[in-house]
Amino acid sequence: MSIVERVSLLAASAAQSAVLSATEPLNPQPGRATASVQPLLSPRVPHQRSQPAAPRDLITPLRQVLARPLQADFWRRHWRLALGVGLVGGAAYAASQPFIAFTTENTMVSASLLRLRAPIGGELVAPSSGQPALTIRNPLADNHRVIDARSERDRLGAELAATSSRLTDLAALAADIGQRAALHRDAVAAHLTLQAREAGMTRNAAEARALRAARDAGRSGELARVGVAATSQLDRADAERVSARAQGDAAATRIQLLQQQAEAATRGVFTENGHIGTGYAEQRLDELSLRRMELHRMADVLRATLAAAERRVNEEEARLALLSTATLTVPEGLALWRTRALPGQRVVADETIAEVVDCRAPFLLAAIPQSQLSGLTQGTPVRLRLAGSGLEWRGRLTGFLPDSTSAESMAALPSRPREPSILAQVALDPPPAETPCPVGLTGRAVFQRASLW
Repeated sequence: MSIVERVSLLAASAAQSAVLSATEPLNPQPGRATASVQPLLSPRVPHQRSQPAAPRDLITPLRQVLARPLQADFWRRHWRLALGVGLVGGAAYAASQPFIAFTTENTMVSASLLRLRAPIGGELVAPSSGQPALTIRNPLADNHRVIDARSERDRLGAELAATSSRLTDLAALAADIGQRAALHRDAVAAHLTLQAREAGMTRNAAEARALRAARDAGRSGELARVGVAATSQLDRADAERVSARAQGDAAATRIQLLQQQAEAATRGVFTENGHIGTGYAEQRLDELSLRRMELHRMADVLRATLAAAERRVNEEEARLALLSTATLTVPEGLALWRTRALPGQRVVADETIAEVVDCRAPFLLAAIPQSQLSGLTQGTPVRLRLAGSGLEWRGRLTGFLPDSTSAESMAALPSRPREPSILAQVALDPPPAETPCPVGLTGRAVFQRASLW
């Protein structure tokens, strides 16, 4: 017979005795109550099950007791019995609690640890007030690459500036030479125009002389036919006419040549002295144009190289910033649990400097003695009330952790009792919004056992 069955039988016996005593007269015969209760309290009660007595009607006597008026000495006679029934009932309830639920205060709200490692080596700087961040500064970071990149950028910038200045000077020189070349073209064209005009006048004079010579030759021929003038005079008149006509033709040809030269001079081409070519100013302009084209090409190359150098400087400066200062911030929902390095301490790269916990997914760890494991299975409901908090958390038992579990993998562990125990893990329901991080707090946990009867 289990303890629960014994306690239940004892409580039923006491209640039955109380009802029977209440139905007796006020002056009962000695020994009658004892005779009624004694068989129920006897340790030989289990052996009497082979001969069960006929069940008595307890409701009718109880109604009779409640119906008749209570006398003055009723409670004085039965207060000991009522007190005994209450004590037996309380003892039965207390004795049955360990079989219904298990309560322990050896608990700890924990969470998985996330380690923050130093991305660079340097000196740890104390975080600012209200800023959950760790800063590492490395004043010894190698900055030679940044210095070289900046020197190359400055050199290219100086070369580009010099090239631009030379282009500006050449542009000014070309403008000056172009202006002088234009003046020279205009002057040559004007001179040739004047020569053409002079040749036109010469042609006009030759034509007038040829016309006069023709008239003289006509008159001399008529005089020679009548014998008045000599034949030689007629020949001289004919020669003068032919010479004047030849001079007029030459003047016309010269006029045409001068006009062509003037037209070519306006385009910068000169045909003087039987040679066709450009002037010295025009040649210098061609040379300057070629030089300016070369400088423009060099400037374009320098601009592209300078842009690449500027990008390299930015990359090296960003790299130096990463090597000089590193800030480790705690993401939202996580909390800084412990630091492995103090402000002012030098750390090396990839060294663990802090640990954070996920406050959004806490779980409960409870050290349960092995003698209390009966009835605790996966999924057992658990109620938790944290110390100093009126909020009640609920969860379910997810499993038992091995003995090798250490604080290296968990944020906090409960203390182990002296007796053999095992560490149970309970998954807690999501906490309400704006609930402070419960990791590291202790409390009282109630494990609702599975039914044993």
